[in-house]
Amino acid sequence: MSQPLHFGDYGGMPMKILWATLDVLTIIVLGSGVYLWAVRCG
Repeated sequence: MSQPLHFGDYGGMPMKILWATLDVLTIIVLGSGVYLWAVRCG
């Protein structure tokens, strides 16, 4: 039942693009947060 979700075959290419975009945004937010924290504490 959860095999398509587990292996990333759910929803085709549009869903993969959406998830990739969300991943990139998450990385940017985390990276900028760590940077700001390092600048403030350093």
